[in-house]
Amino acid sequence: MAPQGPCWENKVVQPVDDAARYARQFNQNIVRSVQATLRRMPQGDALLSEDQKTRALHVLDMSIKRADAWPTVRELFLIMAPKMERAGHRADWLGYLEKGAKQADAMADRAAQANLLLQIGFLHQLQNNYDSASIHYQTSAAIFRTIEDTGNYARALNQQAFVAFLQRDLPEARRLADKVIALLPPGDAKCATSYSVRGWLAFDNGAWEVAEENFRAALALWEQQEEGRQIARRLRDLGNALYPQHRFDEAIVVNERALALFAELEDRFEGAVTQMNLAVIYLVMKQPLPALHLLEAVEPIFVQVQDTHHLALLYHNWGIAHRDLHDFPAAEHRLTAAMQAYKALRRAASHVDALDDLGVTYMLAKRRADAIKTFAQALAELAHMQNDPSYQRTYNSVTSHLSEARQIPSAADE
Repeated sequence: MAPQGPCWENKVVQPVDDAARYARQFNQNIVRSVQATLRRMPQGDALLSEDQKTRALHVLDMSIKRADAWPTVRELFLIMAPKMERAGHRADWLGYLEKGAKQADAMADRAAQANLLLQIGFLHQLQNNYDSASIHYQTSAAIFRTIEDTGNYARALNQQAFVAFLQRDLPEARRLADKVIALLPPGDAKCATSYSVRGWLAFDNGAWEVAEENFRAALALWEQQEEGRQIARRLRDLGNALYPQHRFDEAIVVNERALALFAELEDRFEGAVTQMNLAVIYLVMKQPLPALHLLEAVEPIFVQVQDTHHLALLYHNWGIAHRDLHDFPAAEHRLTAAMQAYKALRRAASHVDALDDLGVTYMLAKRRADAIKTFAQALAELAHMQNDPSYQRTYNSVTSHLSEARQIPSAADE
């Protein structure tokens, strides 16, 4: 019998599923890539290099919607979020956070979802979108409360309180700050932000000593935690309460300490805010030239991050500096820019303050008719603000200036 070849009967050849194998390998590569990116994240307060940022965003683009990568992706998000915010990223980073929050919801990861919503709210706050910020803070707080995370629930309430203050809903700001202090044990670091809100409410009422007391309480709590960025912010707040008490040297010292801390943290935005605060102190001390130099240096930073709120304050103070240097056309230009920004932000009290300063500019330039017209406009707007804590102070200032303007001889006009 001739030898037979191999018998293939009863043997089934299984086709290799190349597509499935490739998909598994691809997913594994993505997970490993996310893990490698997470390991390479700078530790502590260090910011991402441009290369690290580009790589991390590319990895997020590939991995956000992959369920098997989510445990590592969520950690990458939570580490990156404060670093990206400190580096000045706003709208470009917001889209990633929104995708992350959506995926956290899909994965039923409530803790990550609430944390990402809190970060989204803060970016909206920094972009002066206070309504959106408040909505995200409220949603975040509701989730933290549901999962019984009291500490982060308090964080979200504190952020709501500060936005309420910025929106001039002062009773709500006080209610929320008081709620957090009642919620947490004495000495809890999360009460620090509540004391800060109380401090700003006191500042708004011209109660400088009460503001100082609350800012110092907030500072002490953050110093216990050795939180450099928060310590610097609270030092800056403290300076705001000191200079109206004419304690200028102390105010300069605490702001310079804050500026040094922000420089160590490579936080250009917060450093710029602090530098503007120093300029305000010099303006109050009637030293407009050093104030002007400080203000000129920070404008590009606020423009870069599109911060209309701080640009409005910058232009306002810049206008005062020009006015004190008797450069009246430049003062008018800057104060007009400030007023336009305040109007867009719906900051009625600030808008009236800028009108008052513009009227004073016209007085010093001997433009009697323009001064009287500007003060009259300020009084008309004040008529709708009688419940605002700043009403009486501003009313007294405007009416006093209007009286002075009327004493300018008519012949001096034009």
